[in-house]
Amino acid sequence: MKKTVVKVLAFVIVITMMAAVFTACGGSEGQDSRFVGTWEHDIGFGLGTMRYTYRADGTGTVMLMGETMPFYWSTRGNRLTLNVTMFGISTEEVHEFEFRTNNDVVRVRMQGTTEWVEYTRVR
Repeated sequence: MKKTVVKVLAFVIVITMMAAVFTACGGSEGQDSRFVGTWEHDIGFGLGTMRYTYRADGTGTVMLMGETMPFYWSTRGNRLTLNVTMFGISTEEVHEFEFRTNNDVVRVRMQGTTEWVEYTRVR
């Protein structure tokens, strides 16, 4: 039970951090096609790999610690917005992003923070 609570708390913290990157204000939104595919990031601290899969229709999944959660995504300028529902709780995250290395690496930073996190395209 204790391990499950730790997993859930770690997942909620990571998702909450990612959520801030994705909310855009006003204007029309769409999907930047460079995101379409699967991206990974090693979280560290023995928590494993976080894997995001973005589909062209604005849906996707995030996988962390054996749990898979669906989400909706959109972009506006250099802002990525994710709407994730996990364990019955809906969260909207807004991130700033920039692509590198022929669009095979994307750096994201939660709105209001200074730390960039790199994700590498795996498919």
